[in-house]
Amino acid sequence: MKNKKSTLIGYVIFFFVVALVMTISFFAYAIANKKSDGNVMVISITMLIVIILLSLLCTLADILRRKIMIDKPVQKILTATDRMSEGDFSVRVNPTHAYESYDEYDLIMENLNRLAGELEKSEILKTDFISNVSHEIKTPLSSIKNYATLLKREGIDEDTKNKYLAVILSSTERLSSLVSNVLKLNRLENQELVIDTETFKLDGLLSECVLAFEKAIENKNIILNCDIDEVVINSSRGYLEIVFNNLISNAVKFTSEGGEISISLKKQANKAIIIVSDTGV
Repeated sequence: MKNKKSTLIGYVIFFFVVALVMTISFFAYAIANKKSDGNVMVISITMLIVIILLSLLCTLADILRRKIMIDKPVQKILTATDRMSEGDFSVRVNPTHAYESYDEYDLIMENLNRLAGELEKSEILKTDFISNVSHEIKTPLSSIKNYATLLKREGIDEDTKNKYLAVILSSTERLSSLVSNVLKLNRLENQELVIDTETFKLDGLLSECVLAFEKAIENKNIILNCDIDEVVINSSRGYLEIVFNNLISNAVKFTSEGGEISISLKKQANKAIIIVSDTGV
């Protein structure tokens, strides 16, 4: 309502400005030609009517121009930004003119489309990231819960108890490492992270990641083929663990029951080649 009132006031001001300009022009013309003959009253009324009609025509022309050239593209942009503010990043705005005839509004629409596309990709990445992290957290938590439950049983010998405690300790370390890596990724997103590297056995890390999904693989009766060579590298163990876990997690998730997953690690010259493939979609 406020916007409509402001627009109406703008049109009224425009009308009076045009009328004033025309009035001054008519009087200037009359003075320049020194036309004092004829009925002054009739001439004045005629001039007033002509000024009002011409001012109205100019105002109507300006209203039409604004509707087509300003209000229409602005409304498209506002509608798109409203949808984006509500979380709908699939919105796209079609420019009014052909590419070679773009005006400023068309350029704004193109920039808006690019922004919506980037936000949509970010939203998908965020959703996938949360899903993967949730899965990664559930795995060690499940191990801790299961083995803690087993420890409550009576009559467990000392060796078995130590094995269960070792699994719980390993799971807590993995959970702590995962939380630490999530915090590192957050700092990486904010460009605050300096990556620490270390020398370690890549085959050992990959094997640990595979073993973490052993129960999930067994539950789906998936055939697991591993061909892992010994490889020592200098890199970030934590980040590679996240990569491996995501790849194996997706392979297990999208492979149907009874399918196959193949994991290989080969050293070629100065490179370590890791392949995770499956028979899923």
